[in-house]
Amino acid sequence: QISYTELGSHWYEKQSGAPFQYAEFDYNVETWLLPMKQLLEAKGERLYVSLIGVDFNSSSPGNFEFALNAAAYANFIKAYATRLKTKYGVTLDAFEITCEPENTRYWRGKEIGKAAVALDGMFKGAGFANVKLIAPSVTFAYNALPYMNEVSTIPGAIQALDTIAYHRYNPGDYAAISAYAKANG
Repeated sequence: QISYTELGSHWYEKQSGAPFQYAEFDYNVETWLLPMKQLLEAKGERLYVSLIGVDFNSSSPGNFEFALNAAAYANFIKAYATRLKTKYGVTLDAFEITCEPENTRYWRGKEIGKAAVALDGMFKGAGFANVKLIAPSVTFAYNALPYMNEVSTIPGAIQALDTIAYHRYNPGDYAAISAYAKANG
C-alpha cells in the first residue's frame, strides 16, 4: 500500500537473500506475451521469446549488485526462465545479459563476460540448452567493440555469446562491429 512514486524508488532495488517477486513478471507474461503467442500460433507461427536483464542505476537502496556476482545473477535469471516454462509453458529462446551497461553502476565488459559464462553454464545445466545469449547491448554503437574487447578477456565468454547487440543512439563503426562478430563466430 505505497504510492506509485514510492514504488518507483524501489524498482531496481536488490536485497541479498530476498525472495523472488513475480507479480510484475506474471502480469507482463499474462497481459502481453501469452496473447501474442496465441495470435501467432493461430496463424501457424511461433513466438520467439527474448528476455532482457535491466539493472540501471537508481537511487534505490539495496545491499547487492548482480554485476558483481555472476553466479547469483545466473540463479536469478534461472528462476524467471523456469517460471516462464513451468507456469506458462513458454521456453526462452534468447537472453540479453544487460541493457545499456553505460547506464549502470557496475556492468562493464568483464562483468558481462563473467555473466555470459555463468549464464551459459546455468542454462545448459538447467535444461535450457538452446537459449541464445546476447551482449553487450550498449547504449551507443561506438561502445560495442570496447565492451566486447573486455568481454573477450574472460575465458569462455566469447564462445558463450551468440549475438553482439548495440543501440544506435549514437553511431559506431558498423563494418568493424560486423567484422568482429564474424571473426568470433
